Amino acid sequence: MLSTCGELKEAINGLLCVDYPSAEAMANVRNLVYAILEDLKSTELAILSDLDEQKLQRLEELNRLMAFVEKLREEEQAKNTSLASDRQENVEVPVVQEVVSRKEVETPSAEAVVPDVEAKESVSANVQPDEKAAEPAEVKSNRSLHELLEKQNMADFRKAFSLNDRFRFRRELFHGDEALMNQVVEDLNQITSLDEALKYINVRLAWDLKEAAAADFVKLLEKRYI
Repeated sequence: MLSTCGELKEAINGLLCVDYPSAEAMANVRNLVYAILEDLKSTELAILSDLDEQKLQRLEELNRLMAFVEKLREEEQAKNTSLASDRQENVEVPVVQEVVSRKEVETPSAEAVVPDVEAKESVSANVQPDEKAAEPAEVKSNRSLHELLEKQNMADFRKAFSLNDRFRFRRELFHGDEALMNQVVEDLNQITSLDEALKYINVRLAWDLKEAAAADFVKLLEKRYI
């Protein structure tokens, strides 16, 4: 491109030296200008491509990190569930001890036996261990943290996409236009209700929501307003 700029400079100086430049000289200057513009365009595209590659690499790293955090959470949840199960098994069922008077035991009548049996059944029912043991505080904390992370991701709609979603939506819904997709996502981030978001999509993009890619995009959008 530098050599082309030098040629253009010489051609312009040649035009300035004559009163009536020839059509051939003018065409040569025009061609040199077009060549320089094409070189600038190619350079700009190369820079944008490098930036996109860097973005994709960061997204991949973020997805790997989120997968690792999710795996740790599942392992911690499984561990807490196992501990809760062990605690339930170790609960001792209180034993109802029948106090027998040292006095002469009289043979109870049939009428007296029935209430006694019913009383024992009532006591046995009352001393059954609670099957629905209180959920450990650690599990609740982990769930709350997971829900908080999901809400934060949905608050910024850009974070709701996985790397595969981003490639797919850009290809199928935005025809490969990265700038258009980023602008649409940014606009949706500013909208506070699902109805307004759907109206925006209908007016701005006019998608067929029966198509799989558009339906999946709307499903992610709906989660943002839950």
